[in-house]
Amino acid sequence: MVISKRVTPKAVDRNYVKRLIREEFRMRKHNLGGIDVVVKVLRQLSKAQARQARTELSDLFSKVSRWAA
Repeated sequence: MVISKRVTPKAVDRNYVKRLIREEFRMRKHNLGGIDVVVKVLRQLSKAQARQARTELSDLFSKVSRWAA
């Protein structure tokens, strides 16, 4: 995971986003096989946008799992 201080200056917010990414990965790691996934956060994410972010992460991990199969 790559989350720059420029994107999210507060460590609390960076850690929150990292937790979201880790949880989505944990839920889907059995479908991903042995591949590595790099997630780069490009814009700030508020806690109100967390549901949308989870949906986007879920979609991305689903696409990656199709490639891994």
